[in-house]
Amino acid sequence: MNKSSQSALIQLARNVLYEHYGLSVDNRIDLTTFPELTKKSGLFVSLYLRGELHGCVGHVVGDMTRAAAVRKMAVAAATMDPRFYPLEAEVIPQVTIEISLLSPFELTRDFSAIKVGRHGLAVEVEGQQGLLLPQVADRYKWTAEQFLEETCIKAGLPRDAYLRPDAKVSRFTATVIKE
Repeated sequence: MNKSSQSALIQLARNVLYEHYGLSVDNRIDLTTFPELTKKSGLFVSLYLRGELHGCVGHVVGDMTRAAAVRKMAVAAATMDPRFYPLEAEVIPQVTIEISLLSPFELTRDFSAIKVGRHGLAVEVEGQQGLLLPQVADRYKWTAEQFLEETCIKAGLPRDAYLRPDAKVSRFTATVIKE
């Protein structure tokens, strides 16, 4: 995705947040000039307030266009992430937006092939699933084993659940677009 399409995707997320909160939108995006935004892919929208994460919600199935997914996930990240209180209108101009475009998931049992900082992980056992983006492990300086364990913990599973024979472990990459 080229830089102008990346900028348009970030601006779209900001516009959607402003519209949701009844704030004035100054820089409207003509989506017809950015065909990359009509491609389908999974993605996450992360919102940061004063440098700290304050919402991250995504859609992993690539069944929506990037533009449609950003519209939905930006508002969800601001209002529906259960780890945080919903954002108030007055802080929206201070929010920094990050969008992670996901590659298709690849099932793996070769845990040595997981590269911290490059791969994100999803672990599923008996319907419980946890997912962590590649930048999370990099931020915390985790080893691949710690990354696997933390993904299990996010799923509400024991930290070694990824070792179970019925565990589905997937890796993926993400193109991270930062404001």
